[in-house]
Amino acid sequence: MFLREFREGLHLTQNELSLKLDIAQTTIARYESNKIKPTSTIIFKYINELNANPNFLFLGLEPLQLNLDEEYLSQQNNEIIKDLSLSINQNELNLELNKLFISITLDKFSNKEEKSTIQNILHALKLEGHFPYRPFLFLYYVFKYVSENMDELKQIKSYKEYLISLTQRYNQYTYKNDPLFTKKIKSEISDNIELYCNENEIKVLLENPKITIEKLEEKMTSSMIRMHRNKDVNQLFPKK
Repeated sequence: MFLREFREGLHLTQNELSLKLDIAQTTIARYESNKIKPTSTIIFKYINELNANPNFLFLGLEPLQLNLDEEYLSQQNNEIIKDLSLSINQNELNLELNKLFISITLDKFSNKEEKSTIQNILHALKLEGHFPYRPFLFLYYVFKYVSENMDELKQIKSYKEYLISLTQRYNQYTYKNDPLFTKKIKSEISDNIELYCNENEIKVLLENPKITIEKLEEKMTSSMIRMHRNKDVNQLFPKK
């Protein structure tokens, strides 16, 4: 979520926000560092007390705050979330909201002038519009690797740079022992990721690799999934 960006957009310190929302400053810090996920009750506080735009909180889509016309839609959204809160427990609600967020992040723009992160990554791999076998598996392997090595995310400063580093580390060979991706291809992919991919969206995808993998598998045949789901991906991304 974009709680830190929302607070900074209002030019508030964590202490000032703590006083406005009656939430401990340490708790706000944990929300903003993604150490814990806010409950629906906390999200309501942001919306009701600070007029926060849910689209910004969840997707980073401006404006930060709602105008009078948008407040009506926000109230409708609040009622829906409240109904869901009564139907399922908090953990289930958080999981479903997270899945929705990932789905929207992967395929959120209907505007032809804009592209979702997944389209941008595929564009970087020169895959836009179709899924040639070899490069698509590279993308699949990346998120498989991340899902098995989540500790690495704790050490990085930039999600975009981490994705680029995985591109550089990728080390798959053909039966002739020739690299599938040459240094030149890796360089082109890295440059395109730098140009086309958004840091915040990449963060969401990398921090939720299992959901991202599920979305990718929707594009794969059952035989592809069967063949590659249990592959030892750690061998494909050797550490330097």
